[in-house]
Amino acid sequence: MGEHGRGVTEHFGINIDDIDLISANMENSLASIGGFCCGRSFVIDHQRLSGQGYCFSASLPPLLAAAAIEALNIMEENPGIFHILQQKCKKMHKALERIPGLRVVGQPLSPALHLQLEESTGTRDSDMRLLKEIVDYCMNRGIALTQARYLEKEEKHLPPPSIRVVVTVEQTDLELDKAASLIREAAESVLN
Repeated sequence: MGEHGRGVTEHFGINIDDIDLISANMENSLASIGGFCCGRSFVIDHQRLSGQGYCFSASLPPLLAAAAIEALNIMEENPGIFHILQQKCKKMHKALERIPGLRVVGQPLSPALHLQLEESTGTRDSDMRLLKEIVDYCMNRGIALTQARYLEKEEKHLPPPSIRVVVTVEQTDLELDKAASLIREAAESVLN
């Protein structure tokens, strides 16, 4: 998000001095694992004192640290990729909005979208089975999708079941069109 990929603060024009804590994961945009927190000293000190020790003591394996660093280098060297990614995200969001029986959850500029059933079948398990059929239909035809996973017993407000769709800057328009078309075909086959 943001013109240069610096997240919601850049996207919404919020001055970084007005933010007490920034946290981010490195799994999606940096092709790595883990995440980080940075911020004002009083917040970080509280986090160190109140957090579980293992959260702050594990380091990335060297290969994944190198992957994250290289991803950051690519982003700095090619700032135009963010505009390209945003255009692809908008295109995919618009294509998925028109699929009967499914609702798109997520901002048009976000590379990670969720597809939920427009109307629940009445049970979470049944909704999950229908969405799994859509995922399997697409997987069997060369489009990789996943169902969103949650720690169901840990969530205070469990989101409805969904299919996770991710857009990358490397995907071609043809690949995005194929994916959207196949998701539509899968939804029509499974939900009708």
